[in-house]
Amino acid sequence: MKLPLILLSLLILLLPAGYTLGQAIFTEFSGTEQNAPLPPDFSKTTINCPGGQPTGVLFPAPCTPGSRVHMRRAVFFYLAQTTDARTTGIEEITMNGNFDGWRPDLMGPGSGQMWGTLVFKVADATGKPTGEVWEGTWTGTRTVTGDVAQSEIKAVAHGTGGTIEGLKANWEVTLDPTSGVGVIEGRILAPPGKAR
Repeated sequence: MKLPLILLSLLILLLPAGYTLGQAIFTEFSGTEQNAPLPPDFSKTTINCPGGQPTGVLFPAPCTPGSRVHMRRAVFFYLAQTTDARTTGIEEITMNGNFDGWRPDLMGPGSGQMWGTLVFKVADATGKPTGEVWEGTWTGTRTVTGDVAQSEIKAVAHGTGGTIEGLKANWEVTLDPTSGVGVIEGRILAPPGKAR
């Protein structure tokens, strides 16, 4: 009985640092995201106007007044800077949304639900892509009160390449309506037996 216990103890001691037996490792991160120096891509965007008619232009308003706005496949780019280098880089967000109207004064939609996909390319301190990529989905809400728009987003993504291969990340973004900067809070999950 002693020999198997001794062998198990030796095996555990020989495991490389950062490995666990049967427990996932969570690493928390925080940071900000803001518009990247890349223009949005509306080349594949479609707009439907329940209760109204399309105007044929996105700005100042894609639908006639009083209409709801259903937007599909709008692409936006954000620069994320966080406390974890594995979640710092450029996010490409494809957005779909159903909104209660359009707010020309805010140059955007009113309140509603949003969802879509994301491709997050990790970048080093100089902004050069590392080859590591997070891919996933997100959901969110946009709430307009008076002349203030507030957005809250929840995202989940899986990593490929380099140090994020096989990892999962989830995060929330809350838009600061004054600065337009999103505040990020999230965590990276390494499955059991995977080094962080």
